[in-house]
Amino acid sequence: MGDEPAGAHVDAVVHRVHRALVAADTRADLESASCRAFVSDEPYALAWIGVHDDATDRIVPTASAGEDASYLDGLAIRVHDAPTATEPSATALKTATTQVRRRLRTDPDAEPWRDRALAHGFESSIAIPLVTDWVAYGVLSLYSRRPDAFDDAESALLTELGETIATAIVGIEARAELEAQRDGLDLLNEVVRHDIRNTLQVISGYGDLLEPHVTPTARTTCGGSSRARSRPPNSPTPRPTSRR
Repeated sequence: MGDEPAGAHVDAVVHRVHRALVAADTRADLESASCRAFVSDEPYALAWIGVHDDATDRIVPTASAGEDASYLDGLAIRVHDAPTATEPSATALKTATTQVRRRLRTDPDAEPWRDRALAHGFESSIAIPLVTDWVAYGVLSLYSRRPDAFDDAESALLTELGETIATAIVGIEARAELEAQRDGLDLLNEVVRHDIRNTLQVISGYGDLLEPHVTPTARTTCGGSSRARSRPPNSPTPRPTSRR
């Protein structure tokens, strides 16, 4: 990028991504906004985030942005099966390390997917694991139409940004779990209150049904009057006890 200091454009991306992280309410919002933040200007032509599907062993794209997102159409990357097991995003997920391909035209490791990348105009790429506390939450892949687009300084900054995104994902998922628990408690409280109201209504209904069949004496006894609780006639008077 000419005389621009190394990593200067990354600083601008970092600020945009941080704003996206703060504004996001869901993981989907966070991932989509992050991808858009990367492709707002050069040198990034495509950004996408994927997660590993354990059932199929594939990396499933969950968000993308850029000029040629059709690159992802039909893309099938298996993390542990050749030949895609050496694809940068697969390697980044397995090793939790950033994978850089500075010259896709000549890099021997790019052979399995070189033709696909070049057909979409990509000359270099980087795959960044979204890892925090040794847990991988996905992988961020960036592509440039320029060779040698990702130097060591830029790669280090992007790796740190990947950890920041992973930490934000953890926070959003934890908040969503707490909100789900709160909603569950609110629902339980409403169910219990509803059941109590129904029970009281049933009791009241039975009382109304029994009312015509209750004799005055029984009604007085059930009502707990002072007469019903008084000492029966002709009963002996209790004698006070004395202390010895």
